[in-house]
Amino acid sequence: MDQDSDRKRELLSFFLFSVCYATLLSFLKPWEGFFSDPLLKIHEAVSLVSSGFRSETLTYPGRSLDEDLDFFLWKEKFVYRTRDGVGGVFPVFLSVLYSPFAILKAYFLLPFFGMIFHLGSAWILRRSWNLSWFWIVFAFFGTFVFLMGPEASEHPILLFLSLLGFTGLFREGNAERILGGVAVGLAVWLRLEALPFFGSIWLAGALIHRKDWIRRSFSFSFSFSIISIILLIFNVMDYGHIFGPRFSENFGGVAEDTIGSRVWDILVGSYRMPGYFLYLPISVVLFWKAFRLSKGWDDSLRILLFAVPIFLPLVAFSSPNNGISNWGPRYLGLSLFPLTILLQRVWEQCGWKIVKVKGFANGFASLLLLYSFGITLAGALVYKTSLIQIRETRSVWFGQRAEVLIFSDPVLCNSIGTEYFRKTVFCASNQISEDRIESLLKGISAKFAGKRLGFVGYGDDAYVMVSKKKEEVAASDTKLKKYLNSVLSGREKRDFWIRSFRSRFKDEIVKTKKAWEYREYEIQ
Repeated sequence: MDQDSDRKRELLSFFLFSVCYATLLSFLKPWEGFFSDPLLKIHEAVSLVSSGFRSETLTYPGRSLDEDLDFFLWKEKFVYRTRDGVGGVFPVFLSVLYSPFAILKAYFLLPFFGMIFHLGSAWILRRSWNLSWFWIVFAFFGTFVFLMGPEASEHPILLFLSLLGFTGLFREGNAERILGGVAVGLAVWLRLEALPFFGSIWLAGALIHRKDWIRRSFSFSFSFSIISIILLIFNVMDYGHIFGPRFSENFGGVAEDTIGSRVWDILVGSYRMPGYFLYLPISVVLFWKAFRLSKGWDDSLRILLFAVPIFLPLVAFSSPNNGISNWGPRYLGLSLFPLTILLQRVWEQCGWKIVKVKGFANGFASLLLLYSFGITLAGALVYKTSLIQIRETRSVWFGQRAEVLIFSDPVLCNSIGTEYFRKTVFCASNQISEDRIESLLKGISAKFAGKRLGFVGYGDDAYVMVSKKKEEVAASDTKLKKYLNSVLSGREKRDFWIRSFRSRFKDEIVKTKKAWEYREYEIQ
């Protein structure tokens, strides 16, 4: 009877956690923020489906008028060259997983697809690692697990596979260890951080078990190696690079920062972009306490304890950039579940409480946990603000009659979201010559005569606002200054676009909203 009652209570708790997670997603509405990386991942899935799973070349309805891809949305590090165009740098494995949503055009379900994997991770943490519900909540919302990708992201799948993998490694049966190796191997198909993650766990196991570790980990290591080698062979055959296009594009060209600055951003950072220890100062307490308390621990906990501090600097020093997207250093995400597992163990062994704290050390550590929850809340508010900004930008043209859209600025163009797959879209920039603009408009007149064209750009008020903002920005904020300068320099080109529209097309409609301006014409 007690077992039945415990099982029902457990299922109810899991159900409530699931409902709360889904409610949070529904509140944030991340499907309204498909921008940059998430949008490209969806574009890759749409393109794969459109080709009948025969090609990774990105679809581009305007290609016949833009053979050199001057007006294509994706540039530079987002794409690599294929035989007949360009492909996205994100893994084709993710595109395959997203393909059902591309077929159904149900892109808004992608955040809930990621939620399924997060719930799977919560189930493993609860059943296999005996984490309390407080620590499960901390794993997702006291760290940057949730904020790494609530929209369209490989991170929920990656974290699930890695957790499934090292959980299987610590089981006694060979079948579980083989499955664990396969899971971590599949994680490599999503992100290359899974390679140093495997290496960190393997090295930690070798430090503890020494020569006996090869025998203990053989089935796990063998299955991982087979799956990983298949990926590397596929990369060489398909992309001509052993680590795939994402690696070659990230490490190609001149670095925008130094190794030292990247390591600092990833491990420490600032409150504008919090790094690992600034986000999770409790991890310092963990390492300080855990290495003193770990003598009587199970091998699995001791291996995780050694693996995390190996993984952190290994990835920080080998990363192509600071990896901070949205909020928190995503390159270090694979350490977060092991960190939480170790934290619960330290808490229990120290006799610390979560609510009714005892002593200074317990109180200080609990404040650090509360602080990390606060950092997540701040990140969620920043994320929500960015979604509102994207929604407002999109509202100036969304629902209009235009079948052809031209954006005057790449950032504005990125705000289009999944509407990109329903219209013919051209993304302009300040570098495009006036002759090239005239050539494009001539082609549009010939191909789309009688249809509507929309032009999205910044209004006059925006340039005044940007000029004032530029004066207020600190000299050290070079990236923001560079963007503001590009906006200001685009005013002359915007005016040329408008003059060209008026000379070619008719029936001008003008709509303004805050900083943005939408103009619509009948093509003739």
